Amino acid sequence: MKQRRVVVGVDGLAADEVARGGGELVVVRAWGAEPEVARYAGARHTDEVDGFSQACQVVERALALARGRHPALEIGSSLVRGHATPVLLRAGADADLLVLGSSAHRAGDGRLGAVLLACLRWPPCPVVVQPEAVPSLGAATPVGEASRG
Repeated sequence: MKQRRVVVGVDGLAADEVARGGGELVVVRAWGAEPEVARYAGARHTDEVDGFSQACQVVERALALARGRHPALEIGSSLVRGHATPVLLRAGADADLLVLGSSAHRAGDGRLGAVLLACLRWPPCPVVVQPEAVPSLGAATPVGEASRG
């Protein structure tokens, strides 16, 4: 029997989902892609060593969190040089589920980011969008249990 494969962008954590349904969790992080800027803005150069080092740290934190929550879970990682959208779409092509985080509340206007929108527009497999936790809001109340004032 084929083992289920769940790919997660490092902004989302799918360890709980994989632990419930079984399978392998693969944490994917894109790095090193130069941001697109208008020609008149001038060239921007980023230090490749710093970029790679930062990407490694992000992946290591995500792996540690997932392993801490589910020590027996099979977890792998993939650090890929390139833009996030094509990296995630390629990784999702071999997956049973793609889990992406949304930090739309940080922008203050609720808009979803370009990478998330692209993955929703051209999904390589089923996509789950996991909102980032907002600690200041506390626990959510299920709709059926909301008090009617």
